[in-house]
This record gives sequence, C-alpha cells and structure tokens, in this order.
Amino acid sequence: MINEKFFRRKLTPFSIALTYAYIGGVSFFITTNAVTFIFSDPITQKRMETLNYWVFILITATLLYLLILSSERTITRAQKNLERVSRALKTRSGCNQALLRAADELELMQETCRIIIEDGGYRFAWVGMAQHDKDQTVLPVAKWGDDDGYLETDKISWGDNQWGQGPTGVAIRTQKDSKIQHYGIWLEQAQKRGFSSSVSFPLMEGSTCLGALAIYAEEADAFDTDEMALLRAMADDLSYGIVTLRLHSEKEKVKRERRQLATVLEQGTEGVLIFSPDGMVNYINPAFEQITGCNRDFLLNKPIEELIQEGRNKEFYRAIQKVLTDKTVRTDHLINKRRDGSLYAIVSRVMPVYDQEGEATSFATLIRDVSHETQLENQLRHAQKMEAIATLSGGIAHDFNNILASIITCSEMALDDLPLNAPIRKNIEVVLRAGHRGRELVRQIRSLSRQNEPEKKPIQMTTILDECIKLLRPSFPTSIEISCRIDPELGMVLADPTQMHQVIINLCTNAAHAMGSKGGKLTLSLFNVNLTEKSAAGFTDLQPGPYLRIMVRDTGHGIPTEILEHIFDPYFTTKGQGEGTGLGLSVTHGILKNHGGTILVNSEPGKGAIFRIFLPRIVSIPETEEAVQHTNLQAVKARILFVDDEEDIVFATGNLLRKLGYEVTATSKAEEALNLFRQAPDNFDLVITDLTMPFMTGECLAEEIQSIRKGLPIILCTGFGPSFRNLASENGTPTSGIREVIQKPFDKAEIAQAIQRVLLPVSATV
Repeated sequence: MINEKFFRRKLTPFSIALTYAYIGGVSFFITTNAVTFIFSDPITQKRMETLNYWVFILITATLLYLLILSSERTITRAQKNLERVSRALKTRSGCNQALLRAADELELMQETCRIIIEDGGYRFAWVGMAQHDKDQTVLPVAKWGDDDGYLETDKISWGDNQWGQGPTGVAIRTQKDSKIQHYGIWLEQAQKRGFSSSVSFPLMEGSTCLGALAIYAEEADAFDTDEMALLRAMADDLSYGIVTLRLHSEKEKVKRERRQLATVLEQGTEGVLIFSPDGMVNYINPAFEQITGCNRDFLLNKPIEELIQEGRNKEFYRAIQKVLTDKTVRTDHLINKRRDGSLYAIVSRVMPVYDQEGEATSFATLIRDVSHETQLENQLRHAQKMEAIATLSGGIAHDFNNILASIITCSEMALDDLPLNAPIRKNIEVVLRAGHRGRELVRQIRSLSRQNEPEKKPIQMTTILDECIKLLRPSFPTSIEISCRIDPELGMVLADPTQMHQVIINLCTNAAHAMGSKGGKLTLSLFNVNLTEKSAAGFTDLQPGPYLRIMVRDTGHGIPTEILEHIFDPYFTTKGQGEGTGLGLSVTHGILKNHGGTILVNSEPGKGAIFRIFLPRIVSIPETEEAVQHTNLQAVKARILFVDDEEDIVFATGNLLRKLGYEVTATSKAEEALNLFRQAPDNFDLVITDLTMPFMTGECLAEEIQSIRKGLPIILCTGFGPSFRNLASENGTPTSGIREVIQKPFDKAEIAQAIQRVLLPVSATV
C-alpha cells in the first residue's frame, strides 16, 4: 500500500506535473531510439512509435488515476480527522468555560458531560468516582446522552474482577487512558445501544485517582491520536477543576467555621485571651474585658505582664508563665482584683495551641467568672456547718436538760424543807439560780439548733424596734448616735416577739461594741422588699416573694475578711474574756432560719459593718387561737405512774409529785412501767412519761397504754422543745391519750399546773 505519509508530504500539483514530464521525456527518448535501432523499415517504425504513444498514454493515465485517487482518500481522511479534532477542541473549549462558571464539582461534571454530547457530537458521556469499599465500586455521579439504562445493567468496579474489565475500571485501576474501538461480544449491552467505541480517562489528584471520564461514540474507529490528546487534556482540566472546587469548598467551610468561632468568642460568656509564645497579647474577647475590667484596646499587642494590677493578679500571671515554660495545660481557681479594686473569682484554663507539625504556635487562656458560684458555695458550706452544729447542740441541750431537771427539782424541794433562817438555804438558792440560768442557756442552744419552736404571731417590727432602742439607749455611750429609717407602710411578719427582741438586741449590742468608747453612728432601717426570681437566686435559702428587710449599720472598726465567714459559728468571738459567750450571732442565725429568713453581712476593716436581715412578710394576718388561761387549782387526789430513763429525774420528780400530794409509782424503764400498768390498769389516774427512752419511746408507751385502757390521760415530757406539741390532744379530743407536752427542765409550778389541767376534767365528773 502506498505510504500515506509520503503522499501527504510529496504529492502536490507541481510534483505530479514534474513527474509526468520526466517520465514522458525518458519514455519517449528510450522508446524512439529502441524502435529505430530495432526496426529499419520506416513504416514499421512509424507504427511502433504510434503504439508506443498509446501505451505511454494508458500507463500514464493509469498512474495519474492512482495518484489522484490516493490524494482524494488522503484528503478525505484528513478532513475526517480535522472534524474530530475540531469537535474535540470545541468540547475542551466549552468544558474550560464550564470550569470557570461552575459553583461545585457536581455541577462541573454534569456540565462537562452535557458539552461533550451537545457540542462535541458524541453519543454518551458519564463521570464515575472510585469508591474505596470492599468491592471497589465506581459510583456514577454525572451523565448526559442517550444511555437507555446502560449504567444500570451491570455493577461497575475498578477492581481486578469481572466487573472491572471495562474501559472505566481499567482507566481507574491502571491510572492510564483506556480505549476500545471495536467492541467484543462481552460488551453486548453496549452494542445494543449503538456504542461502537469508547474511551475513558482517569481523573487524577496528584498520584491519587479520583475516578474516570467515559465517552462513547457511534463510529467504530473514533478517537484517533490527535483527538485522544485533546480529550485527555480536557479530562486533565476536569480533574483540575474538581480539585480546585474541592479546595475552594474546604476554604469556604473553614471560613464559615472561623466566622462562627469568631462569633462564639465575641458573644460568649467565657473570657478568652490569646497570646504568642513570646508573651504578647494577640486577642481579647469582650467577656474577658467584662470579667477582668481590663481595657482590651490597651492590652492588645502588649506583654501579658500588663495583667498584673497592684500585685493582686500575680498567681494568674505565674500560671501563664508556667504554661509558657512547660507547654502543659493548667487549670486554677483564682481570686483576682480589677482596676477599681473589686475582687472577683475565676476558674482559668491556660493551654498551648499546636499546629499540624506539633509546634506550639500560640497560647490560649479561658476564664469563667465564678464569683456568684463561690458566694453560693460559701453560703451553702456555712449552712451545712450550721446544720451540723445545730444537730450537735440539740443533743447537748437534751442531755443538759436532764441534768438541770434534777438540779432544779431537788433544789426546790430542799428549799421547801429548809427553815427560812437555815444557813444552808443561801447555798441552795444559789444552786437553784444557777439551774435557772442553765435553763436559759439551753433555750439559747435550742434556738441555735432550731429545736425550740417559737410561738409565732403577727407582729409589727416597728414596735419591737422601739422597745429595743428604749432598752439599749441608757446602756450605750452618749458618743453613739442612733438613727432609724422606717418604711411608712411597713408590712408585718409572723414571728416570736421575744426572739425578735433577742435578734435586734444582739445585733445592736455587737455594733456598739465595734464602735467602742470612740462612738459612731448606729443606723437601723426597716423596709418592704420583693425578691424576684433573679434576685432570689443570689440566696441559697430564700424563695421569691415579699420580705421585710432589717438593716443594722455601724461605723465601727469593721470585720477582717479572714474571720468574716466564722462570725456565726457558736462560741466564736473577738471580744475579751468575760465580755461575751460567742453565742449571740449564732443564736440570731438560728432564730432567723427558724422563721424562714436569713442574715447577711458586709464589712471591710475600718469601714464598719452592715447586717441585712430578710424575714418573710405576711400579706394577710392568720387566725390565732385564743390562749386558755389556767387559774390556780387545788390539788386533786390522783395516782400517777411516772417514767423516765434518768434515775436522778425519777428520784427527784417522784419525790416532788409526792410532796404535791399525789400517790406516785416511779420507774426508769418503759417496759417495767408497761408491765405494772398491765397488772393493774385501774390503779392509775395519770401517766407521766419521758419522750426519749431506750427500747421504747414515750409515744409508743402511750399507744400501748391506750390499747389497754383507752382515755387514760398522759403527759409527755421532752427536752427537744415545743416542736412535739402536735402530739398532744387537739380541741379536747385525745390523740394517743397524750393531753399535755411539757418541756424539760420544768419547775414545781409548771408540772403542778400541767397535772391540774389534765386531771381537772376527770375530777369534775366524779
């Protein structure tokens, strides 16, 4: 076959004419001389020359025909190649424009497939992305053209298996172009749809194959070398576009995340400080400025040493320096000071920030203001401490009551038996007075432990305040000025008047002691306040609602910070020996807690102290039962069963009851008393029992006695205070037979009146 490249380079009109002239001249010269040499006859020579001319014409005509035919074929083939190259160029140009317009990679791939079909004139195009699953499948993500469900006929894979032998799987697996111009029988589905040839180009990101671009044509001999080169360049452009759009998408995502992070930092409630490894401040958010009171415009691009203010933030600075040196994470609970002098508590977390290479490129400090939480924790800790002390005090008061009961009872009986001029009488009277003083001390302890139930009634605190000032004014130095500020529409509180007297007296006495002989000003104010949900959140034990606020302010020496949290502790005092017991503020705290209120204190050395009391204010006055006045009654004959687990009380009270004219059976064991009663239930008119006894309480004993003889009156004695009065009968109807509850230690008059109140209805019916 004539070399096509030769004709493409050499076969031109000039070369054809020159060749024809050369061949004709040589042929004419050779044949003329040969004829003359061979034939001598002129006629024969003439004939042979004519024949030679015709042969020459036939040969040259045939040669010209072949040359012209080959030239036409070459031109036709070149035109077809030119058309293919032209459509490939057109396709690449359109795809480049799509690359500039596309907003995301899916849009780019879909638009590329469309341009290949509509502008390039190919039959079908699709893009498949390599999946890194166990079957190494290829996921079609974009397509265009008439495929008639071709992609759904078989599973497409890029692995070395039966589904990965197509051009797309081979292109992805080998990362090279894969071309098929003459489909075999194994691609029957492609032939049914008119796909006579196809080519697939790998889509690369560096050394990684992302997927492949597959193009199908109707011509069996499509995709020559020049066309393949252009389409390969187009596939490379598509790969570049996919990678570029992915990078752009990642950058936009990072930008959005950074904007969100910046918004969180700017609007967050936690303070953020970022500084470089050389200690220069790079960023401060508004929360950090608000918490610390610093000026972030001043601190930016300044060394972190600027954070130290008046030497109060050194621990914070040391924590930062420690992290700068060790490059470790550090968490601290610190007390710092603002420029205005106010203190605030923070939890700080200082940590290095590493880059991808593991280098600490910056450092971050996160701070959270925990001043409010710290205050609540201190209040809760103090409340828990007071609860523990109250429990201990209650137990002490109960045991002390039993001791005092024997002392008071025996002292009273001894005085009754002694002549008025007996020398020992004076000593017994001292013992009795000491017993009474001990009883008052126990009542204070019960106020501290909130076991002494106050007798509450609606009171106007203005009256209490006036009475307290009248009482205190003569005992205060004239250098102390007392002033009052009272709300003209002051509300009422439900409280025990005696205990409210005690609260005001304790606070005013402490204030006068703090001002001393130098004097000063004592200010008392009473105002109505309403605590909202927000304002009540600052108290650990107050609910929203109406309150009466009592404020006692003095201009004394103030309270040092280190002892401020101990002032409500029992027996804690800064007074000298003999100047106080240390129970005043403790009892005050217990009284207010028992009334549903609280007390707060603010003080600084040299600036006096302010005590704020909050008591629940009543909107309506509750109905109160009228107190029943008991007159002195004559003793009635009665048989009494007396039970108490303390032997001394059994001895003393038993003798006291006998001196009052009663027939008494006394025992220190509840089981023994119950057995005595079971043996002769009609031999007793009254049972007096202690509440707290081993093995059986007084309440259980009362129930057992009632099960044997219902209606028998019972008096319950307790050292835990009047909180057990609800065990007694209500409206004259016995509950468990308990008619009276009397508080230990009782004296002769109290027990006698209680017995008379219980036995009077019984004796009246006899």
